[in-house]
Amino acid sequence: MLVAGAAQGKQGGVRWSAVLLGIPSAVAAYLCSWQVQRRQKKIELLAEREARMSGAPLDLFEEEYLPEEYTRVTLSGTFDYSKDAFRTVLVNRGWVPLSWKERPEERVIGEPAGQVTVTGIIRNGEKAGQFVPRNDFKSCTWHYINTAELAEAAGLDPGTPLVEAVIGTRTETQAGENDEEAVSAATKPPSTMEVLGGRTRPAPTAPDALPLPKTIADLRRFSVMPSDHFNYAATWFTLSAATAALAVKAARQAPK
Repeated sequence: MLVAGAAQGKQGGVRWSAVLLGIPSAVAAYLCSWQVQRRQKKIELLAEREARMSGAPLDLFEEEYLPEEYTRVTLSGTFDYSKDAFRTVLVNRGWVPLSWKERPEERVIGEPAGQVTVTGIIRNGEKAGQFVPRNDFKSCTWHYINTAELAEAAGLDPGTPLVEAVIGTRTETQAGENDEEAVSAATKPPSTMEVLGGRTRPAPTAPDALPLPKTIADLRRFSVMPSDHFNYAATWFTLSAATAALAVKAARQAPK
C-alpha cells in the first residue's frame, strides 16, 4: 500500500510539472503569434506611409478636405510671426537649440521673410508615451507635438493643420550653398547625452542651416520596426518550443 501510494504521488507530481511547463509554452506561443501579426501590420503601415510620401505634393490651399497624415503637400504664403491669421497652417520647420527660448534674437537668422513656398508632410502630431510629461502652455514647455494644443496656444482654431518640412522639401528661401551641411547635421543621430539633456546639440556653423528639419528616412521609421517584431517573435517561439519540449519530457517520465 505504501509503495502504491508513493508511486501515485510521484505520478501526480510529474503531471503537474508537465502542466506548469505547458502554460508558459502556450503563453509564449501566443506572444509569438501576436508579434508576427504586429510585424505584418507594421509592414502595411510603412507601405501606406511610403505611398503617401512618394506621391506628387497636393496644393493644401486648393484641397477641400485636409489630406490624410503623411501626404505630401505644398503651400505658398508668408510666415506670420505676429499670429494675425488669414488661412493659417502650422509648419514644423525642424529642430532648434534650446538657447532660442532664452534668446529670441537668435531666431531671426532662421525666420524667412516674404513669400515662401513650403513642401512638406501632413502630420497629426505625436503620440505621447505613458511617462511623457504633459505640455505646459504657461511656461511654453512642449514635450511632444500636440497639434490642437499648439494651435490653441497660438490663438488659432484647434483644427489648424500641421505640415512638417523635411530635408529635400525645405522652404525655397532656405535653399542655398549650405543645404549639404544642413543635411549632414540633421541626419546625424543625437548622442545619448544629447537626448537626456534635451538634445542641446551645438548649432551648425552655417547661420541659415537652422531650423534642422527631419529627413524622409526619419518619417519611414517606427520606434519598433518590422525586423524588431521578427526578433521578438523568434524569441517567443524559442521559449515556447523549449518549454513545450520540457513539458513533453515531464509527461513521458510519469510512471505507467
